[in-house]
This record gives sequence, C-alpha cells and structure tokens, in this order.
Amino acid sequence: MKKIMYLFLSATLLLMLFLPLSASGVECEQTVLNFGSGQVPSHFIIYQDDLAPEWKKIWDRARSLYKQKKFSQAQVQYELLLARKENVDQARWEYVSVLICLEQWQRAEAELGMLISHDPDRAEYQLAGAEIALASGDFSSAVKVYAPLYEQCIVSGCNDDTIRILTGYITTLEGLGRVEVLIPLMEQLIRLRPDDYALQKRSAEIAIKNGQPQRALLILRTLAQSNQEDPEVLQWLARIQMSQGNRMTAASYWQQVVGLNGECREAHEQLIDYYHWLENPAMELKHVEALLSSMPDDSNLLEQAGRLYFALDRPDRALEYYGVLLSRQPGNRVIEQLKQQALRECAGKLLILVENNAPGMLWQDLAQVTTDHVGVYLAMADMLREQGRRDKLIEVLFVIHHEIPDDAGIRNELATLLKEQGRGNILASSRDTDFQDPVILPQ
Repeated sequence: MKKIMYLFLSATLLLMLFLPLSASGVECEQTVLNFGSGQVPSHFIIYQDDLAPEWKKIWDRARSLYKQKKFSQAQVQYELLLARKENVDQARWEYVSVLICLEQWQRAEAELGMLISHDPDRAEYQLAGAEIALASGDFSSAVKVYAPLYEQCIVSGCNDDTIRILTGYITTLEGLGRVEVLIPLMEQLIRLRPDDYALQKRSAEIAIKNGQPQRALLILRTLAQSNQEDPEVLQWLARIQMSQGNRMTAASYWQQVVGLNGECREAHEQLIDYYHWLENPAMELKHVEALLSSMPDDSNLLEQAGRLYFALDRPDRALEYYGVLLSRQPGNRVIEQLKQQALRECAGKLLILVENNAPGMLWQDLAQVTTDHVGVYLAMADMLREQGRRDKLIEVLFVIHHEIPDDAGIRNELATLLKEQGRGNILASSRDTDFQDPVILPQ
C-alpha cells in the first residue's frame, strides 16, 4: 500500500514540477521568486515523513534556509539537490534566485541558460536574464530583452510586471547613454508609482541630463516643499539657478545646503565665489574657514584666508596663515612678500601704541594675537630705522635682544646705539639679569 501511495505521489510531483507557476493573486505570469526578497512560494508537494525521499528533504532544507535569507547555506543545499535531481527545473529556478541574491552573476547566467534551453519563451526566465545582464553591466544584452518584455507588458496591462520591467529598462537605457528617450518612460513609471520620492528625484536628474532644466525645476521645487531636509534636491536647484545666471537665488539654496550639511565642499565653494562677487570678505572668509576645518592642509585655502584677513584689517591673523604656508613651502617668494606686508601692517599699528607705552608692555598683548612676536618687532625696528627714531628703536631692540640674545646683528646694533648715547654699560648689565620678562630701559 505504501509503495502504491509513493508511486502515486511521485507521479503527482513530476506533473506539478513541469506546470508553469504563477504568483498567488496575480493574474499575469511573473517571476515566482522576487529576487533579493528572500521569499519563496509555499510548498506545493506534501509527503508523509516516512515516504519523503532524501532529495525532497534536501529541497525542504534549501527552501527553509532561503526563507531565512541564509543564502550561502541555501546555495549548498540546492547544489546537493541538483546533484541528485538535475532535471527538476523548479529547483534550478530557485537556485538561480539564490545565486542572484548572492550576486554570483556568471553562475546565475549559466544556470539560467539551462532553463531557457528547456523553455525559451518563458517570460520570467527572460526577465531574470535581463536583470542578470543589467547587474553585470552588459547594457547591450539587457536592452535586447527589456525592449520586447516592455512591449508585451504594455499590451498585457499588468502593472506589477510593468513596474519591474520598466524600471530595469530605464536603468539599461540610461547605462547606454540614451537619456533622450527616458522622459516618457519615466513619466509612465511615475504614474504607476506616484508616491515614490526617490523616483521623482531620479526623474529630475534625468531631465537635467537631457538638457531640460525647466522640467527639472518643476519637479525639484515640489520635492523641496515636501521634504525640506534633502540637501541633494537643494544642490540640484542651486546648480540649475546658477546655470541660468540667478546667483542670488542659487546662493539661498547653497545656504540651505550648508545648514543641512556643513561639510558640503561644493556649497562652501559656491558661496565663497558668491561673496567674492558681492565684495563681502567677512562672509567669504567664513566659508573659507569652514572648508579649512575639513581640509587644513589645502594651500590655496590657507593663502585665501590670509589675504582675506589682511583685507579685513587683521594682519595679525593673516600672519598665522602665512606662517603655516611657509612652514610647508619654505622659500615661496610670493608668500614671503605677503607675510612681510602683514608684518609691517602689524608693526605700524603697534608703533602708535609704542608712543605711549614701553615696547615690552605690548609683548604680552601681542602674544595673544600672533605667534610671530619677534617678526613683528623686527618689522617695527625696520620702520623706526626708516623714521630715524633712535630712542624708540633702542627700546624695541632691547625687547628683541631679550628674546633672541644670540642674534649678533641685533646685539651689535644695540651696542652701537647705546654707545652713541653714552649708555654702553646698560646692555652689559641687562645681559646679567635673569628676569623672565623683557628688560625695559628707563624713560
């Protein structure tokens, strides 16, 4: 009796294996396994435990692992199954799905080829072949399959298949650079998926690529209203406005981008150009320093920051940037000249204060402003020499001598000036002083 039941069930199994399968609840034929979803159809063959052959148990394990999305383990079970039952197309079809989930495109293509040789007109096999070709980057092969599949779906009116095929078809045509034919296809896909935000964004991007900025603007403005926290949409809006010469409108979008993504290099660069155009160095500097926070070694930004600080009457801050640049580019004459200009500007400001204060008293204040204290004082000394103001020059040279006592040039010049004024012993006594603060000559 058991033998008769086994033969009956085996016959039933073989009959069902070779009947075309369709997804439950869907009228038109489509792929039974939704690739990548981890879903498999319910078991359609039932055995009593003591009658189930070993290969059926392997198949059950394979399907169970697939449902759990344990694709690598499922692959092993399907290979064991096909080693015993290589003529079971449904098992091989499920195996193809596993290989696709694992992105083993070449093996999937080979296994699918065996299925197509048995049933070359089966639409789901063709669609899988198109998807494998697309995933492999073989756009030419993919488009040859997608085009007739799309035409068939248009005739059949099956939305589920149309969405899947149309999505792949659009991606394939875009991969081939055929953007000029994508707009009507995108519009059709949007009608089928009207609430798909990502699809709307892609439609705008394709319109931009196709040289249709006005169409893209209409889409992007709607997207910006529905989602005000998408910097990519704002970037596209800004770029289109820039291309149309609307600099102020573009800048407002770039500001919004920065508000959402403070590390967006493109936005900061565009705003730097915008504020340079407006002759607003303070705002220009703000975005230069924002970029420097993420690119501290960028020489162009360092030089730009130095120039802007100089333009903003902050030569002390400009010195910092020029100093960093010269430490990385020693001997750069352009930067050396810029640094000398900043030093002289700082020295000129301090000379006004020297009139009412001893130079050493300014040292601590200067320390809070720039690290190149000596450089500023040397520039002050140059200016005092040019002006012939020897008394103040002596005071400044004393401060410099205290900081760099081994500088023979400063020491000799100071000794000469003191001798001319009959004060040569003061230098000697100051050298014997062990004070940490600069030695200040009496007025």
